[in-house]
Amino acid sequence: MELYIRQNYLDDHAEDFFHRLRELNLVCYASDAANEMEFENASEFEEAVKRAMELCIHAGIPIDGNFRRVYTCSESVITYDWKLSVLAYVSCA
Repeated sequence: MELYIRQNYLDDHAEDFFHRLRELNLVCYASDAANEMEFENASEFEEAVKRAMELCIHAGIPIDGNFRRVYTCSESVITYDWKLSVLAYVSCA
């Protein structure tokens, strides 16, 4: 019996390329879904994102290609939002 170990290493350019491909998929903001659904507060908004992530996990859909936390700054206040794929956006709404 032989043991064969294979490691795949991607160079920095390939990693960057695949990262940018995943970024192209993220075209919506969760805050837009929150505005459409008229959530009362931030906790409802967070709960909707959490449920959408759980749906993806149970369906075997990768989280990193469909959700990414982003931060915005306005008038010295830093807030966060989520960039979502269309699939994740529909799951939140």
